[in-house]
Amino acid sequence: CGKRFTQNSQLHSHQRVHTGEKPYKCDECGKGFRWSSTRLTHQRRHSRETPLKCEEHGKNIVRNSFSKVLEKVHSVEKPYKCEDCGKGYNRRLNLEVHQRVHVGEKTWKCQECDMCFSRASSLQLHQNVHVGEKP
Repeated sequence: CGKRFTQNSQLHSHQRVHTGEKPYKCDECGKGFRWSSTRLTHQRRHSRETPLKCEEHGKNIVRNSFSKVLEKVHSVEKPYKCEDCGKGYNRRLNLEVHQRVHVGEKTWKCQECDMCFSRASSLQLHQNVHVGEKP
């Protein structure tokens, strides 16, 4: 692929993207991972407590400390309402960013394939596709 690395270990690690090698196995379920750090993150999911459910989002929350953060988020006044879907925001800028979803405005462009996105975070997620591409 033409990528260069200063250390041999970095090259070896990168080559797993192309070979599909997954030498790090989860002790709990046996799932394979290319990198040790990814395996450790995955393994933590097996040992977590039963998730709590956020009443506002309907999403599961794993850590009790995170549920306190969400509680703060939901208790903040949200005077900026989207006229299309009713979603509220505490800042006008956040509402403006959200409204791009409804009008189809896509200001974030991928330099690899020219796909466009309405949010920077969506572009960042998309760019992982290019990192994991096989030749």
